[in-house]
Amino acid sequence: MRLFIAIQISPEMKDELLYVENMIRSSSRKSSVTNENNLHLTLAFIGESDEKERIINTLSRIKFAPFELKLSHLGSFSQRGEMLIYGALEKTPGLIDLQKKITSALKQEGISFDNKKFLPHITLARRTVLNEDTDLSDIKIMPVTSKVTSFELMSSDLSGRRPVYTVLYSNKASI
Repeated sequence: MRLFIAIQISPEMKDELLYVENMIRSSSRKSSVTNENNLHLTLAFIGESDEKERIINTLSRIKFAPFELKLSHLGSFSQRGEMLIYGALEKTPGLIDLQKKITSALKQEGISFDNKKFLPHITLARRTVLNEDTDLSDIKIMPVTSKVTSFELMSSDLSGRRPVYTVLYSNKASI
């Protein structure tokens, strides 16, 4: 089972991101935008694992206070002449603290995960080639916020045309 730990976003943030996705689509010769139901912030990517119960047990011990996510700007990674475009999020103390608690707990329990540097972002479009007269800085994103009151362990089914994400466990803020 392909697993990751994520934060679901508010309808207001989702609306802003869908608006930006439409701008990306209309400003591109080629683009594959993220499905509305799949917009999320990944805190830790575990990958293929058959240790769902052990991971849930580990995550259930994490305590955190509610905090706000805030969109900051659009960013991109270049991939073989194409772009992956994302909505960057501010590195707030609440977000950084939660992500560190999760990765520390996974490490302590010997649960493997992708341990690359945390860049808080929401992927908006893959395999994008912007029109020649468009620069990414031409596309603006509003600094919308989203209150975080939980994080989820999710599975990702890649067998269909688009990934299907399923919530397996939810940890609610408690402090």
